Amino acid sequence: MKNGSVLGWLTDYMEKHAISITQTAQETGIPDEKLRAGAKEKLTAEEFLELCAYLKVRPEEIREELKQC
Repeated sequence: MKNGSVLGWLTDYMEKHAISITQTAQETGIPDEKLRAGAKEKLTAEEFLELCAYLKVRPEEIREELKQC
């Protein structure tokens, strides 16, 4: 997992499941720059929840996995 961050978890998940960042950005309306590892701008809470819903991942799952790092 890239640096134990939420974005790192999400980008790892997308990579592992062959989910396109470009397509995700288009379908969620989240700028693709925010979905790339090392993004300078953080996701807003609304964007984070939109991304979780799109990926069908519970935010609690991310929290629990990050706690274990």
